[in-house]
Amino acid sequence: MTFHPAESGDLIPLKKYGADVATTASDLKKSVIPEALNKPGLSDIISLLEKESLALTKMIKSKKSDTILKKSIFALHDRFHQIVEKCVHE
Repeated sequence: MTFHPAESGDLIPLKKYGADVATTASDLKKSVIPEALNKPGLSDIISLLEKESLALTKMIKSKKSDTILKKSIFALHDRFHQIVEKCVHE
């Protein structure tokens, strides 16, 4: 809901739902990861996702430039894919 529109240049969903990304990342960090998916280092990557999501929320609230927000959401999207890759391929 936020990654792909932002990558296409539409930051309205990001600005509207950015806090939801942080909440979801925090929920993921608190959840029990199934043993089959819980690979070494996964919890560290999830912690980074949460930290970066919270930082993005602060950037949105402080009305950082669109360029900064795009850079941050792209990095966050890459972090999300890092988690998926860790679960699926390692």
